Amino acid sequence: MPRRILTVLRAESLLNDGTALVLLAVAIEVVTDERPFSWSGTALAFVESYAGGIVIGAATALLLIPVRRRLPEPLLHSVLSVATPFLA
Repeated sequence: MPRRILTVLRAESLLNDGTALVLLAVAIEVVTDERPFSWSGTALAFVESYAGGIVIGAATALLLIPVRRRLPEPLLHSVLSVATPFLA
């Protein structure tokens, strides 16, 4: 597959996962009577979730890109690649 299609597929997968997690959180809050359901509250939860993810992702990238440029060994690159999502 062309690289551009793979990038779109990865982004689409992240959107699906994020959407499912927000819907699960809203459903649990409604079922446990922590808050009543509202479309505006659900929309706000989506915006907060995606904005937070963008901010955290950008901050992680700003911190780790300079580190990865200085790593001399490919093994260290691999270790950092695996650890990055957990650090974020």
